Amino acid sequence: MKTKLENSISTNIISSTSENGVKVFRLTGSWRSAEISKISKGILITINKSTQEDLAIVDLLEITEIDTIGVAAIIYFTEKYRGKIQLQGMTAHMEQLFSIMSLNPNNKLKQKKPKDIFSYDIFRKFYHYIRKKAFKSINNSFIQLHILGLVISNVGALFVNIHKFKEFFPSLIRQIYYVGVTGVPVIILISFVTGAVIAQQGAFQLSNFGAEIFAIDLMSILQLREIGVLLTAVMVAGRSGSAIVAEIGSMKINEEIDSIKTIGIDIVRVLISPRIWALIISLPLLTILANCSAIVGASIIIWKYYDIPFSVFFARFHSTATLGNVFTGLIKAPFMACAIGIVAMKEGFGVGTNSDSLGERVTTCVVQSISMVIIIDSLFAIFYFAIGI
Repeated sequence: MKTKLENSISTNIISSTSENGVKVFRLTGSWRSAEISKISKGILITINKSTQEDLAIVDLLEITEIDTIGVAAIIYFTEKYRGKIQLQGMTAHMEQLFSIMSLNPNNKLKQKKPKDIFSYDIFRKFYHYIRKKAFKSINNSFIQLHILGLVISNVGALFVNIHKFKEFFPSLIRQIYYVGVTGVPVIILISFVTGAVIAQQGAFQLSNFGAEIFAIDLMSILQLREIGVLLTAVMVAGRSGSAIVAEIGSMKINEEIDSIKTIGIDIVRVLISPRIWALIISLPLLTILANCSAIVGASIIIWKYYDIPFSVFFARFHSTATLGNVFTGLIKAPFMACAIGIVAMKEGFGVGTNSDSLGERVTTCVVQSISMVIIIDSLFAIFYFAIGI
């Protein structure tokens, strides 16, 4: 039995016959772009009538002309047909067109299952994501090294031609004020609370063994070696690092940096070096203030909750607060400050021409700066352990 699905004024025909329980769709006539629209209804009707149990053969032998649009229509038919389907009667020209359209012309059954396609797609996207992030990290590392090189070279130029740096020193003093002086209140407050909490929790746990006095030793070592510089660096990264990115980014959006270059002023001497050196100078000083504030907070808590007088607290603290412990923490500060400044400069000069880019760069700067601070602290901890400090 032969059923004609579509027969218009066009010579294009999709006809269906049944041979031994297998449907055979014979495609005839011209399947070029000008005629395809006339049989689209027949294609849709055939697809809608199909079931998953159908087994069909598509015979292409009687097609007289075909182009990529016709091949696309056949591909659409084979992909949307619910049953199993196989192509036959294909000429060399058709095989070439099907190859161009990226379809296996021999068998629809060889297509991957949706689950396999999904799994492969997830793996492929994950691979490309990791590769993209790896290349971006390598590129960022080179940019940061370039900024570090510019700062170091400017230090050398400062000693050689100090009269050329009349813009550097006022900018340095101004940045020290913004980074260091204005950050003192929040650093003191947070460190005071942190020191009090560490002392209270340490003494509470040690009180189970009647060893509250050792909470002072714990506070001394932990604050001076780790918590003081780490917490201060994190706050500086979130406060000053983001401010630097916002400042440099706003200047770039408003084309102020281009104006500075146009009038012949060195942006490294005026913008980059003062901010990085201000961080390097300010962070150790802020760390000292943070340690002092934390010690005061701890002494008050120990006295209030465990009746240990201030004289006993500071006598015990003095026995453990050696210069080695003090400088073990302070020596990390310049390295952390340098990392914060370099990341902030990289992100600031990477701002695009819109405010969305500025917000993204500020967020990236804070995250990367804090990550770098923690990594540097971890590396110092490994180094100190290796040399027995």
